[in-house]
Amino acid sequence: MLVMKIILFFLLSAMSLTALSQEPHLRQAKPVEKLLEEQNGNLFRSLSSKRNYLVIDHIRSRKRVRLFEGDVFRFRTKEGLLFQDELTEITDSTFTVIMYDESISHLSYFTFRFDEIERYYKRPVKKGLRLGLSWASFSALMPLMYDWAYFGIRPWDNRNALKGIVIVQAGLTLIQNRDKFFNSRKFNDNVRLKSFRSI
Repeated sequence: MLVMKIILFFLLSAMSLTALSQEPHLRQAKPVEKLLEEQNGNLFRSLSSKRNYLVIDHIRSRKRVRLFEGDVFRFRTKEGLLFQDELTEITDSTFTVIMYDESISHLSYFTFRFDEIERYYKRPVKKGLRLGLSWASFSALMPLMYDWAYFGIRPWDNRNALKGIVIVQAGLTLIQNRDKFFNSRKFNDNVRLKSFRSI
């Protein structure tokens, strides 16, 4: 029985290899442009586009974020105005975003210089903190239950556990709002906003 399973395994693996393999002389090589587009679509787009695009350059980590016309750029100006809108035009020293004002049903265009931008955001910015109840919110009561089960201290007599509850709830608030607290990067000497155009 074991021998039959081994033979069947080798037979099926040999059949799958012959079905998946292709003769070397029949294979078609993919063009370099297709390979680059599959591996790094953003880099391919920056090389193939003959228009300007924005680059957020992280000097220390050597990472670059490329933003093209039509992409959403989330940023805050030095005056404190927040924009989360689509890029419509990028020049050598300015960029333009389009914002839809729902109150008057009107499209507005805003043009900014690079030195007017204070920080950018990686994800959408939402106002306020999320303090809603979830299944993790009950973990704030775990110090009370632990002291009651292990030491025999009843929850209504346990004054030291209140500090633990506050700490656990503060940690849960931080976890629930992690996309808000770790979302933005400030432009400085290590993070720069530039405009490029492929040759």
